[in-house]
Amino acid sequence: MNTKRMISGRGKCVKRSRLLLLSLMSSLLIISVSLFQWDLVDMITEFLMLPVWLFVYAFFIIITVWALIHLLKIESGSRLLFSSLLLYYGSSFPLLKSTWI
Repeated sequence: MNTKRMISGRGKCVKRSRLLLLSLMSSLLIISVSLFQWDLVDMITEFLMLPVWLFVYAFFIIITVWALIHLLKIESGSRLLFSSLLLYYGSSFPLLKSTWI
């Protein structure tokens, strides 16, 4: 094997695992804040809940965009993203009824 490829592969692996950890943390943060929303409202006022939600969603959106950018940097990542979007849109749109019958 080429040593340059192995060294760059290790760096990408570390970066991917860090990005995976951040993605999981942001998803769990949204789930936990939405699950314990009313307990948090009781602890802090309703007016301070808005900055909490803004921080949580901003963190989630930033990590999601960062993950998509890294996915597109991979050669097969663009094909994976395209096939995932195609599968999502293909399954989410209902089949059109025929108007002829």
